[in-house]
Amino acid sequence: MLSTFHGIEVGKRGLQTHQQGLHVVEHNIANMNTEGYSRQRITFEAMQPLFVPGLSREETPGQIGMGGVVQSITRVRNEFIDDRIMEETSNLGYWQITYDRLHQIEQLHNESSEETIRNDLDQFWKSWEKLNINPDDHATRAVVRETGITLSRSISKNFDRLFNLQTNIDTEIQIKIEEINAFARQIAELSDQIRKSEQIGDNPNDLWDKRDLLVEKLSSIINVNVVRSNPEEYMVYIGSQYLVQGSKFRRLAGVGNPMNDGFVDVKWDDDRSAVKIGHGGIAALLELRDVTIADQIREMDNFTLNLTDLVNEVHRDGFGLNFKTGINFFQEVYRTQNRNANYDYNGIGRETHSMVFRVSGTKAVDLDREIGSEGQLNFGPEHPDGEDTIISYTARDTVREIIDRINRNDTGVVAYANHRGRIALKANLPMDRRNENYVIRHIEDSGDFLVGITGILRERGQAGAFDWRSIDQVSKFEGSEKDFAITPQYHLSRWMDVDIAIKRDLNSIAAAQGIDTTGDDRFNKSNGFGDGNNALVIAGYRYGAGMIGDNATFDEFFTSIIGRLGSASRDAKTHMEKSALVMKHLENNRKSLSGVSEDEELSAMLMFQHGYNASARLIRTLDSMLDTLINRLHA
Repeated sequence: MLSTFHGIEVGKRGLQTHQQGLHVVEHNIANMNTEGYSRQRITFEAMQPLFVPGLSREETPGQIGMGGVVQSITRVRNEFIDDRIMEETSNLGYWQITYDRLHQIEQLHNESSEETIRNDLDQFWKSWEKLNINPDDHATRAVVRETGITLSRSISKNFDRLFNLQTNIDTEIQIKIEEINAFARQIAELSDQIRKSEQIGDNPNDLWDKRDLLVEKLSSIINVNVVRSNPEEYMVYIGSQYLVQGSKFRRLAGVGNPMNDGFVDVKWDDDRSAVKIGHGGIAALLELRDVTIADQIREMDNFTLNLTDLVNEVHRDGFGLNFKTGINFFQEVYRTQNRNANYDYNGIGRETHSMVFRVSGTKAVDLDREIGSEGQLNFGPEHPDGEDTIISYTARDTVREIIDRINRNDTGVVAYANHRGRIALKANLPMDRRNENYVIRHIEDSGDFLVGITGILRERGQAGAFDWRSIDQVSKFEGSEKDFAITPQYHLSRWMDVDIAIKRDLNSIAAAQGIDTTGDDRFNKSNGFGDGNNALVIAGYRYGAGMIGDNATFDEFFTSIIGRLGSASRDAKTHMEKSALVMKHLENNRKSLSGVSEDEELSAMLMFQHGYNASARLIRTLDSMLDTLINRLHA
């Protein structure tokens, strides 16, 4: 028999379910502007009826309903949109940081100001042109010295700015690593709480939202992949390695790399293996530090080295008003102080390698002359583990054709005729970064081109070959120590300055050329006062292809550096804007699905309010009926 109070119990359940619905509405409205919050939805279902089929059921027509209950409270979310947003967040984080830092580099070069390297270089060349006209004037000489000092300071300041930015980015990378670790720990802790909540049958909607928000923020730093196939273990991967596995997480570490100026590499903390980083903010920072800015510094070093070497090569041949010769205009900072270029490359306490940057021949040549000899030039392997680079020549080849052939191939050197018509070989920046910068690796000639014709090597064949992997290799050169240059110190642009001899004595500026009075093909006597021919040769580098190997003037080369940087900045801006548009579209889609609508929530509130009022009225009616039954009926 049905209970007398059955109706009141059904009414009570009606109050409870609609009150729960109002609580959900309250929660949605309260979190309307909460970051990462997803709209929650309540679902009702009819409770199990009182009478179900069975041998013991009462013979009562139909099933007696027990009212409604809350089936579930779920959040409205689309995992496909979430995954697309994570992916695009990584892209946007990458391009935002890339564009921002490229813009900073552009500002470092300060091309909008008159105080630029290009302007200082222009003034430097003009001062030499004026010195050619007035070689004995001390005021003109002072201008040459001051423009040289100003240019040197501009270049070294440019290096300091780039290196400081590189160092700041390295610090930012270390901060990002700690942020990743913090996010991983929080995600793992939330996953543990979520697992416990799910095990007792709850839907931890707010915890899910918090975890998804953390993963989304994490994806802006580093590209991650989420795997939800196992309900017991929520997985977050970086590449093929897991960062979070359920309640466990792995830490990342920044490990200093001595081969990269001590900057940190991103490693897994437990086994020190490299982290495979895709997109995201930290990928942009690593590329900016190790590629973009590193290339800028390499190009500035290349610019500085060629400028310093060419100006000094001419200046050493000239004479000052004090009749001194063999003096550098710019200071040279060598990798080793050993006069034979021997260097402890492996850091084992003894010299192991020969560090030579440039070697010049002892004989002037006619570039259009047929050499009348055949052979092969061997410049060693292009890559550390590769095969030797061989350049063949025939008797009908001219000197110019052989030079062009050397420069068209990745030989590790560039060939050119210097200001005295002698062939010089100069190490360049290697294509393979495993090779050492500005080091001639190997020179060998089976014929007479480098031996008898140009006077670079003493002997042909392997016996006369120069190889940097052994010491005392400069003995293989035909010329003296004046005919080769030792590899400069790392980051020469940091050390650029006018030589101390020039700073102390203006008369040491070699504006005059000399003559050979002894027949040893060395200038040993000045042309005297009033001669500015040496200054004219130096000034001529303003219009000549001073950037050996790039076939460009110094101004053209520096302009190309700025041009490539500007182009990269514009490309980054375009990618950033496109990614931002895609991101906005995805966020709008998610907001339309998961966002809280004020109108919808107010409509639901009215619906639940009416349901609550109806249940309350039902209870009042039943209460009145029971009151009549119990208190007003008499025997």
